[in-house]
Amino acid sequence: PALVKRTQKSADVASQEYSMQAIPNNPAPLVSIVMPAFNAARFLEEAVSSVVAQDLEDWELIVVDDGSTDDTRKIIAGLMKGDPRIKYQHQEKRGVSRARNVGIAIAQGEFISFLDADDTLPPNSLSARLEALCTDSSLTLVHSIVDIIDESGNNLGLKLGSESDISFDDAWRNPAHLNTVTGKSE
Repeated sequence: PALVKRTQKSADVASQEYSMQAIPNNPAPLVSIVMPAFNAARFLEEAVSSVVAQDLEDWELIVVDDGSTDDTRKIIAGLMKGDPRIKYQHQEKRGVSRARNVGIAIAQGEFISFLDADDTLPPNSLSARLEALCTDSSLTLVHSIVDIIDESGNNLGLKLGSESDISFDDAWRNPAHLNTVTGKSE
């Protein structure tokens, strides 16, 4: 599967040793944001800055470097110095789905969210999603609309996603972008 459940990790993901250390005296974050990155040096600072700028501050950002050959590692190392909530994990090139699964396996948060390394979050994105999840206990996942932008950050006037509730049966028509999905970690 593209994403595995945290409680049903594949044997090779579960047995892999991770280099990230827990922050001493810091309880688990409310939300873990998993960011796969491959040769994303050009976009990383803006993507990470959009997480740092969230009105919700109780998060961890797990950047899973999928075998980048650019300055991805160097840029994340610099960003980590300024914010201990930013974590880094390197893996050999195995693809975006594997990178997301590694991030899920590492995640400590009560909720998990996703963000690609070349995308950004609006300032209240995490708090709005968590408010929806916490207000309605019947929800397992929430999603929102994505504004499509070009490489320079210009809004192209295109949107992706659905403004209505979606079910598993709707998945075939791709009604929600993965970067807008937030759910309970269990």
